[in-house]
Amino acid sequence: MKNFIIMGFLSISVFVSNAIALPAFARQMGVSCSACHSQSGYPALNRFGRSFKASGYTMVGTQTTIGDSEKDKFMSLTDTLNMSLMANFGIAKSNSSAAVLNIPSEASVFIGGRIADGVGTFTEMGYDAEESTFGLANMRLPFIYNISDYTIGVVPYLTDGDGPSSITNFLNAGSVVTSLGDMFASQEYVQNGEVPAEGVSLYIYNDLWNAAYSAWVPTNGSVKQVKPANFASVALTPQVGSWDLDFGAEMWWGTSQIQDPANPALLIKQNTNSYALKFQARGLVGSVPLSVFADYANAKHDQNSLYAVTVNDKNSATLSSEVAVIPRVLMLSAGYKIADNGEATNSSDDATLIGARYFYRENVQFRCGYMYLLDKDTDQHNVMLALDLAL
Repeated sequence: MKNFIIMGFLSISVFVSNAIALPAFARQMGVSCSACHSQSGYPALNRFGRSFKASGYTMVGTQTTIGDSEKDKFMSLTDTLNMSLMANFGIAKSNSSAAVLNIPSEASVFIGGRIADGVGTFTEMGYDAEESTFGLANMRLPFIYNISDYTIGVVPYLTDGDGPSSITNFLNAGSVVTSLGDMFASQEYVQNGEVPAEGVSLYIYNDLWNAAYSAWVPTNGSVKQVKPANFASVALTPQVGSWDLDFGAEMWWGTSQIQDPANPALLIKQNTNSYALKFQARGLVGSVPLSVFADYANAKHDQNSLYAVTVNDKNSATLSSEVAVIPRVLMLSAGYKIADNGEATNSSDDATLIGARYFYRENVQFRCGYMYLLDKDTDQHNVMLALDLAL
C-alpha cells in the first residue's frame, strides 16, 4: 500500500499519453503539429486536420518533388522522406497487482504522406513490449478523388489493433485511446481493446459531413477463403460560433470468415454485430479551451461473437471533458463510465478517471492518470505514469 500511495502522489505530477502527433506530416506541410490537432492535442483533429486525413495525407506545404525540368514533370517523389520515430515509456500500478515498467512499452517508425497526386500512405513498423514483437503494425494506402467540394477515398489497409473504424474515423470520442487512458472509451471497452483488421474502405468527405463503408476481416496477413464483415459510419461536423461540434454513428455487422492458418480444413467464423454513437464539442468558455466527449457502444452477445461471448450484450457509456488550463501546455481531464461486461453476475465495470497532461514541447508530453474501478466485489485503483516522445 505504501508503494501505491507514493506512486499515486508521483502520478499527479507526471503522466504521458500513449501517442502524440506525427511529425512526418508536420514536415510535409511545413507547419507545427497544432495546425492539424485540436486544443486537446493528439489524437483529436481540428477541421484542417480532418481535411488533411481525408486528403489521404497528400496535402503538401513547403515540400517539392524531385526534378524541376520539363522532362521530370512525371516524377512524383517528394524531396524529403517523411519519417518519424515515436516511443512510449511507462509505469503502471494497481492495488491488486505489482507495478509494471516498460522501457519502452511501445516504439514505432512511421513513414507517411504523399506518394503521388491522389495517392498517400500511413505506414507503421512497431515494437510491442507486452508481446515482445516487432513488425508491420499499420498500413493504409489511400487513393483520392476530388469532385467539387467532396473528397472520395478508396483505402486498402491492414492494422494489428486499431480496427476498421480507425481508417475513416474523423472523430475521436469513443473509438480511440484518448488522453483518459486505454479501455475508458466505450468502443474500446465493448470490443475488447485492440482489434486487428484487413480490408478496403470507401469514404466521402465534406466539411459538414462524411460517410464511410468498409469490407473487412478481423486479422491481418495472408488469408484464404475470405468472407468479409461490414463496417459503416456517418458523421455531421458543423461549426457553431467558436465551437467545433461532431455527431457520429458507427455500425459493424455480418459474420467474417477466414481459413484457420493452424488447420486449413477449418473455417474461423466471427460475428461482428456492434454499434457506437458519439458526440464531441470543442470550443472556448471565455478564453479557456474546453473539450467534451460523450459516447455509447453496444456489442451483441453471441457464441461466435468477436466481441461478446457472454450471456448478455456488452455496453458502455462515457462522459468526459478536458480543460486546457494553459492552452496546449497543461490540460486537466476527468471522466465517468457506466459499463456492463455482459456476464450473468458481477457485470458492472463502472469507472471514474482523472488525469493531467503536460506538453514540455509539442512532441514531448507527460501525463498522470488515476482510474478507480467501481467493482461490486473489490474496488480497484489504477495509477499510470508515462512519457511520449516523437521526432
